[in-house]
Amino acid sequence: MRTLPPRVACLILLLSSMVRAQFPPTIDLGKFAEDVRLIYKTEDDYDDFGADLAVGDFNADGVNDILAGAYAYSEREVFRFAIGRAYVIFGPIVSSLIDLRKTGVHWVRITGDDPRDNTGSYVGAGDVNGDGITDAIIGGFPLGQVTTPGKLYIVYGRKNWPKEIDLNTDGGAVAGVTRINGKQLEDFFGGIAAGGDLNGDSYDDVLISASNLGEAYILYGRDSLDAIVDMNTTSHRLTTFHETDEWHIFSLGLFTDFDGDGYSDVFLGNTIFRQTDHQGPSEGAALIFYGSEEGLPADISLDPQSLANTGATFILGDEGRQLGRRFAVGDVNGNGQNDLLTCDIRTNRIYVLFDLPARTPFISMKEYTNKLELYQRGEFGDLAVANVNGDGFDDWITASPNKRGVGYILFGAESLPDFLNLQYPSQLLLSTKILAAQESYTLGESIATGDMNSDGLPDIIISDPHAHTIGGASPGEIYIIYGRTRQSQPPSVEAPQILQNYPNPFNATTIIRYSLDRAQHVRMAIYNSRGQKVRQLVEGGRLAGEYKAIWDGYDANFQQVGSGVYFCRIVGETFAHSIKLLYLK
Repeated sequence: MRTLPPRVACLILLLSSMVRAQFPPTIDLGKFAEDVRLIYKTEDDYDDFGADLAVGDFNADGVNDILAGAYAYSEREVFRFAIGRAYVIFGPIVSSLIDLRKTGVHWVRITGDDPRDNTGSYVGAGDVNGDGITDAIIGGFPLGQVTTPGKLYIVYGRKNWPKEIDLNTDGGAVAGVTRINGKQLEDFFGGIAAGGDLNGDSYDDVLISASNLGEAYILYGRDSLDAIVDMNTTSHRLTTFHETDEWHIFSLGLFTDFDGDGYSDVFLGNTIFRQTDHQGPSEGAALIFYGSEEGLPADISLDPQSLANTGATFILGDEGRQLGRRFAVGDVNGNGQNDLLTCDIRTNRIYVLFDLPARTPFISMKEYTNKLELYQRGEFGDLAVANVNGDGFDDWITASPNKRGVGYILFGAESLPDFLNLQYPSQLLLSTKILAAQESYTLGESIATGDMNSDGLPDIIISDPHAHTIGGASPGEIYIIYGRTRQSQPPSVEAPQILQNYPNPFNATTIIRYSLDRAQHVRMAIYNSRGQKVRQLVEGGRLAGEYKAIWDGYDANFQQVGSGVYFCRIVGETFAHSIKLLYLK
């Protein structure tokens, strides 16, 4: 690693102390911290719940909701016959434990059409019909002896949702849904990236892949799409990307306004791209197509020689790096210019390309020096960017889906080194480690960000699709890690205290506020009337300031407690207080 000059080293140390006032060095998802929420299912199944995630306000109530894919759902409990599902889980999400079978939280279950469709392999969010409500976009990855082309569904947002939507209608239409059929069998139609307005017409557009057919499409949004759209015959406006011998569409990137002109731009990746005159390992490459009022042409060949006429940016990876697996965009160093983050799958690196110039025809990773390399031993999971600590620098979130399961929040800063190794904690002063609740090879398979509690800060939504429930099944879990800011001047507290919970009595969740006059170790727990501990709510060091804890009426074994009187006791190094709570089941 490059030796940092003293000024930069001091800056990182200073920022580290600030960050850790907000985020602890480690968040253990198995310990149910105050600012972590768990969404899970107790069904005895293997749904891969959380295989893909998206965030949007699907019911127009001003609070973000979660769209989660569960592509492995099968009525036969056999993977190769997976129909697939998706779930819309409505915010605000307050309870620390949310069982989709028990809590009665407002959610919608969307079940796929045919066996082997794997509906919910991909999900996205965008206002495709321009009515001001986010739509749920759900794709699949058909496998095996399929009998129909791949499908993609746009489930239109609405203020009042049914409890369940069944997409199996024997080929007919479903109210409030557009079904888009691929061109042919085994085309792998249904991979998506959604939520961008490429041509500035106030309708979000959808990027769809058909990887086995060698095509990708932009379906332009409009106020009224047909209930059933056939990609072979549709008259809806499309842009079709065509693979060539040199360019294979391995990954869809994202819609984002990279160049800041008000139009969303499109990213495509090809991890196996190799220059024609090079016989060694592939470099990988990425393409950026820029939006405009006219949108993009109806047909675009991905032949590198033909791209000059499109105004695209071609980013060539370094030798043997296989660039282009995943993409994210944000201002990590806080200078007002977008940075591009992308993964390579051969050498297990994330690259942060600082201040990448937009609309540059060709950029070589080998020659581009203004970058940071993040290395770990093992493949990276998903990648997301958001300013989760409110300091003006975008942060990036990723994971290492190894046996233990580890995620990372890496905080942006004005000055960063050019190389970081996740195996060496001393290099990760500006980070928080996220530990899976159990052994997991899938923590971080999907990561999304969005403000889930309406506090103005983005929160982290991270999935573990193979996580086990208490009963031993592995339907999957989703965790919400709330963003948080550091108070520049903690509120003045004369003495430690705990306030009466609100509401009280309560039958769902209650908030318990407490304050500390100085930094100290604190323990807070719920006890029943016999003095038996029911649930530990808080344990650990806290700075001076005001805090809150939430109890949802569940005990340490995730069982709902009975109605009655309970006591909340908080014990610090210099005090101990208790309050009485009344829970009505």
